[in-house]
Amino acid sequence: MRAHTVSKGFGIVAVIFSLLFFIVPFLPAWLHAGEINASPISISPTDFIRGENTIDCGGNGLRIEAVSVAIDAEPSIIYRGTTSTLSWTSTGAKSAEIDQGIGIVDLHGTLEVSPSKTTTYTITIHWCKGMTTTDSVTIEVLTPEPKPEPTPAPLIITYTVPSDTKLNVAIDSAITAHFSMAINGSTATTNNFKLRDGESDISGSVSSNGTTITFTPSTNLAYDTTYTAIITDGITAANNAGTQLDSEYTWTFTTEKEPPLLEVTIRADPERIILSPGGTNPDNSMPKTIAKRETVTLAWTSANANTENRSGMAVSA
Repeated sequence: MRAHTVSKGFGIVAVIFSLLFFIVPFLPAWLHAGEINASPISISPTDFIRGENTIDCGGNGLRIEAVSVAIDAEPSIIYRGTTSTLSWTSTGAKSAEIDQGIGIVDLHGTLEVSPSKTTTYTITIHWCKGMTTTDSVTIEVLTPEPKPEPTPAPLIITYTVPSDTKLNVAIDSAITAHFSMAINGSTATTNNFKLRDGESDISGSVSSNGTTITFTPSTNLAYDTTYTAIITDGITAANNAGTQLDSEYTWTFTTEKEPPLLEVTIRADPERIILSPGGTNPDNSMPKTIAKRETVTLAWTSANANTENRSGMAVSA
């Protein structure tokens, strides 16, 4: 009875060892199959699947040699409002997409972007039954410094009439200054545009017309006199900046000389006749007259006159 029990126990052990002999060689394959049927995985761009690690994509035993994806940005640092170009490549992928609202893209390509703030762009490629590979690039966005306010053009006097140091200026002249831009008429006053004879201000009025202001004296200027015209920095341009002259502007001019007095001489020939009431003969002895039907010729000369008539005429009594 005892021998039979031992023999039976030995048989059970032999069966167990036999089963292990057949099962153990297949355990790696079963475990590997369990990994393949697991949930989707993601690998790095440089993972390689080779040889005995062939992945069954779609049940056809597709051998995938390599899967990779790379994305870059140029430039990677930009100012807000400017652009950068994304560029990417991939191998072994079936489809690709980029986040940040871009969506599905070609497997290789470029795209210009203009993010308003620092942004990371991630590309994802799909290559086998939900398996994915990703790569990312960050574009740093800087806030540009505010642009400086443009410097307004200066207000300058381009020329004057009369010009500086001008001689023989007519005494009835007005004095004019021409500017580089239109003038604010409210600043064209006798406080800002003056005419002086030495230390005395000349009375007058000031008017403006576009880029010109004019000082008109109340009366004629004096002969042969040097005057000084003065425009202060109170004169401003008719622009938003109210551009002023950088400094006071002065110039001088000299009026014409006074013309000599008009001189006229008239005489009669023969000289014994003086044609003026109460006139006398050359020796002043007595008044002279001419007889009836006598004639006399008048002759005259002049100096400093605008016109002169040198012809004579006969006068008869």
